[in-house]
Parts: sequence; structure tokens; C-alpha cells
Amino acid sequence: MARLPVTPPRPDAAPTGVLRTPTGVVVPILGHYDGGRGRWVRTPCFRIDAVPSGRVLTPNPDVVLDPGHGGGERGAVSIDGLTESSVNLAVAQRVERQLEQLGYTVELTRTTDTWMTIRTRAEVVRALRPTVAVSIHHNAGGSGTSDQPGTQVFAQRESDTSKSLARALHDRISAGFTPLSDEWRDNPDRGVGHTRSQDDPTKDGYGFLRFTAPIPAALTEGAYTDLPQEARMLGSETGQMAEADAIANALTNVLGPPQPPKPPQPRPLLGPSAGPSMPAKGAETNDAVRTSGPEPFPVGPPTDQAACVEPSLR
Repeated sequence: MARLPVTPPRPDAAPTGVLRTPTGVVVPILGHYDGGRGRWVRTPCFRIDAVPSGRVLTPNPDVVLDPGHGGGERGAVSIDGLTESSVNLAVAQRVERQLEQLGYTVELTRTTDTWMTIRTRAEVVRALRPTVAVSIHHNAGGSGTSDQPGTQVFAQRESDTSKSLARALHDRISAGFTPLSDEWRDNPDRGVGHTRSQDDPTKDGYGFLRFTAPIPAALTEGAYTDLPQEARMLGSETGQMAEADAIANALTNVLGPPQPPKPPQPRPLLGPSAGPSMPAKGAETNDAVRTSGPEPFPVGPPTDQAACVEPSLR
């Protein structure tokens, strides 16, 4: 039986890597026990647990894909029961396969139907230190119809690389969807934009974008899951492949040709849960000088922790 240390790591411990557990759940590593065989991890609900085994993910991938929502947090739901969370994961897995076939290295924040807090997702990205990260979502709400897709992509306010990535994603997703329908949910905010935090208007409103910086990241809202004709498209292989093709094409455009694997580059941490202190490989210089490191998480548990249901990690 594995021997646990007397006390687990501090709640504000910085992750040292990322583990895929035997049940397929992706979690940040906070420490080791039992002679290094077992690992203390941050759970999907941002708590601490001990996991005796699993596969450590290789740091510095080209891309981290974040399928939004999961578990009991289903996101937008169609009248036929199609959940946004399932579409997000299906599209992300298709993008992963395409990019890997081209020679890029890719990791996902979740590979199963798992609820994860925004902080846990951000810690996974911080610990892996990819060149870029993309959170995949689909929209809901709105009214009226249009002859063009209402695709939205959100960028980090202070990253030129993020803005370039967001523009590439928007243009290709919208173009990939256009031939599939003559009628779309009207969205006057279609295109590339950013949101402002209610607490601090100078910061990004989306936690995934705010807490992954300075790693360049973007968040996509491909189409409307709650509109019947768009939901049918998103639930089909044709629709999912069109979106995956578009996202993969945008990423290859931003990343350039795949590079030979490089040894992991250690980077100093800037205190609890700090993550990388330098920009990810491939980030533009002006992304690095705007911030000395990731923004610390707010004090206290995440607001989305209370409703989060922990999956099995063993």
C-alpha cells in the first residue's frame, strides 16, 4: 500500500506538472509521495487529493485545447438534448487528431465528461506551458436570423499573439460553417472581441483567458447549440469536421510548420500557483513585456467549486 506523507501540499502550492489519471482525468501535479511513485494533485474541483498512478504529460506542447464545460455543467442544450459540453469535447478531439497527424504536439484539459473549475483548467495550461491554448465553446441565446454564421472568438486584451490567433480562428470557423446552411442565428457581436472583468475593467472577463496569460489563448463560440438547425449541424459528423478543420487550419497558420521536439525548458515560479514566468515558446516579444507572469488566483475557493462534482481519479 502506498504510504502518504503526514500532510498534503499547501492549498496554494504551484503545480509542477500535469498527470492523466488511470480514469483519464487531467489534473495538475502539486507534489509526490511514496518515494515519487504517487502524486498529490489538484482535482477538477480545485481541491487536493492523492493519486497513486497515472501518466505524466510532456510539457511544452504546441497546443492545449480546452473543451468547455463538462460533467453536470452541460453548457447550452438543444431542444433535442444535444449538450454543448459533448460538442466541445468531440470537436476538440477531432482537432487533436488532425494536428497530431500533421506532427504537432497537443494536449487536452479534459478527455472525459468531467466538470472542471476554471482555475483547474488554467493551472493545467500554466503547468504544460504550450505555445498557444484554445478553449472551445458554442453559444446560446440571441434572436433573429442572418445569412452568415454568428461565430465569436474572444482574445486576451494584452496579447497580440492572442488577437492574431483569434482572427485566424474566427475567419476559418465562419468560412467553414457558411456552406452548411443558408440561415443562422443573428449575432451583431460576431467577429473577434474581448470581455472586461466586472472587478477590474482593465482585465479579461473570461477566467480562462485572464489566468492563462501570458500564454497566448483564445476562446471560441462556434455556433448556437440552442438553435435547432445549428444544433443538428453541430451534432453531425459533417458539422464537427468542418469546425475541427477550421480550428486546425487556424492553428497551423499561427504556429507555422511543426518543429522537432525540444527538451522541456524549466522556468522559475513566481510564488503560489504562479505558473510560467516567461512567455510560451513562439509568443511575441510584446506579449512578454506587458506582464511579469500569470495573475495570481483570487483568495478563497473558486466560485464554481460549490456545484462541482469530483470524478473518480483512480
